[in-house]
Amino acid sequence: MLHLTRRWCAECYQECASENIPCWDPLYWASRAVTVCTVHRTPLLEICPWCSSRQPFLPKLPFLDRCDSCGGSLAVVPDAVEEGRCRKGSHQLWIALDCVDLIAAMQQFGPARYRTLQDNLDHLLMTQAGGEIGFLATALGLSRASIHNWFFGESRPCFLPFAEFCARTRIPMRSMLFSETPPITHPAHWRPGPMVEFVNRGGNVSEDKREKITEAFVRLLRRPQREWISVRQFAADQRVTVSYLRRSFPAPCKVLADATRQRTREGAAARTETRRLYLEEARAALAAAGRFPSQRALRLSGMVRPSDVRREASARR
Repeated sequence: MLHLTRRWCAECYQECASENIPCWDPLYWASRAVTVCTVHRTPLLEICPWCSSRQPFLPKLPFLDRCDSCGGSLAVVPDAVEEGRCRKGSHQLWIALDCVDLIAAMQQFGPARYRTLQDNLDHLLMTQAGGEIGFLATALGLSRASIHNWFFGESRPCFLPFAEFCARTRIPMRSMLFSETPPITHPAHWRPGPMVEFVNRGGNVSEDKREKITEAFVRLLRRPQREWISVRQFAADQRVTVSYLRRSFPAPCKVLADATRQRTREGAAARTETRRLYLEEARAALAAAGRFPSQRALRLSGMVRPSDVRREASARR
C-alpha cells in the first residue's frame, strides 16, 4: 500500500521555504497508487538530485527538504518534472485526488466497510456488465481473479488494484467503500488500461509482457546511472516478482544490483563525511562559547546526535 521510500514535491518544499514554515509531507504522498502532487500536478520525486539516494520515512536529519545522505537540498526541480506535468483530468491526477478524498472519508467514517464494497460491486456488475465478471475485467483491463475474489469475499482488495479499478470506472473509492448508493458510471465513461496483475512465481508470462519488460530495461539502462533504480523497485513497477526477473533477465539484473551496491557504499561514505563535518562544527561552536568540546558536552549540545559522538569515540580506540 505504501512506497518503500519517501516521495516528495520539490515545488511544495520551495513554497514552504518562501513562506518560512517547516516542510511537511501530506499523507497521500506515501501511497503507492499516487505518483503526482495534486497542487502542482508534477510527478513526485524519489531520489536526491545531488547523490541519487532514496529518502527514508524517518529521516535522521530534522529537515524534510534536506537529503538524509548528503545533506543537499531536495527542493530542486529537475527539468523532467516540468515536462511530466499532468493535465487536469489525467489518470494519475484523478487517483491522487481520490486518495486525498479517501483519507478524509476514513477520518470521518472510520475503517473501510468491505460489505458495502461487495454490495456496490454487485450493483455495478448487474447494471453495467450483465452480471459477467469476465466482461467487466476485460472492459477495464483488470485481473478477472481479483474482481472475482472481491465479489465473493474470498479476499480483501489490495490498495493498488482497487485504486486502479475505481479510477478506470470513474467511481470514487470513498463511494465504493462507504456509500450505500454510489454513482454508477456508464461504460462509455470508463478508462480502460493495460492488464494490471501480479505475475506470481512460476506463473506464465506472455510474450508481449516479456517484450515490454525488455524495453523497460533498455530505457532504464540508457538513462544516467544516478537515475537507475533497484531490481526490487523495477519488479514492483513492472508487476512481476524479483525471482522472475533474476531468472529471465540475469544480465541486466546483475548490472542494476552492482549499481545499487555501489550507490549504497557511496551513500554510506557521504553520510560518514556529513557526520564528521557536523561534529567539527559543533566543536567549533562550543569552543567559541568558551566550553571545552568533550564528548559529554557534544552529546548535551543538541547540535549532533549522541550516536555520532559514540561512533567517533569507538573509531578512535
